[in-house]
Amino acid sequence: MVSYVIAILIGYTMGLFGGGGSILTVPVLVYGLSISPTLATTYSFFIVSLIALNGVRSYWAQKLVVWRAAWLFLIPSVLAVFTMRNFILPQLPAVLWETPWGILTKEKILMFLFALTMLWAAMAMLRNQAATSAEAPPPSIFSLGLRNFSIGLLIGAIGAGGGFLIVPALVSFARLSMKQAIGTSLFIILLNVSVGFWTDPNLSQVNWWFLVFFAGLAASGVGLGTWHAQYLQPAQLKKGFGYLVLIIGGLILFKEFFSLS
Repeated sequence: MVSYVIAILIGYTMGLFGGGGSILTVPVLVYGLSISPTLATTYSFFIVSLIALNGVRSYWAQKLVVWRAAWLFLIPSVLAVFTMRNFILPQLPAVLWETPWGILTKEKILMFLFALTMLWAAMAMLRNQAATSAEAPPPSIFSLGLRNFSIGLLIGAIGAGGGFLIVPALVSFARLSMKQAIGTSLFIILLNVSVGFWTDPNLSQVNWWFLVFFAGLAASGVGLGTWHAQYLQPAQLKKGFGYLVLIIGGLILFKEFFSLS
């Protein structure tokens, strides 16, 4: 039951902040519902795509999606997501490394990477990133493309949307307002995770009844988050959520390290 309540929270935070909530999806699936990390990232793509679709509709109605900026970011990131899911991850062996402390499997490495990404996301949320990004000089087209390709590889590996990376980049490079960056970020996330899901080699293992139900719960939270975003100054809420993500990421790292066998 707790896992399903958190599903609504995932959608709510994405609607409110334009990202961040999806970082909770894989831990909920893996630890709350005992789904393997690889399949959990596949499920996460579908769940996040439905959440993002619901959010994009709301921000589009408010004319807060800047399409030109979105496509500039999408080309390298979508290519990277496809490459990671179809060429890199399937080639990794089940057991990557045997150490004196235990065996490092592909699944364990994915959870280590996910925990580190959660810690990174938490730090991004806790910094006043919107203000500092707007003051920084915009990057070159090449560095922006390289950054977005790297974001796509990370999205492809861990199944999260990457909004905590995309929103600041839109503010910095495209000079969008924070609300425009959130709406545009949701559109970018939607296409990235949709490509990741529908081209995923694990589609044959999907339990569609469960997935649609869980995704529907998460998507229901987006409308509430988007509605609240019109009336709230989300800085303090985002700080609190950042601390939550920081704690969960630390616990995952601790659990996975001490469960090596």
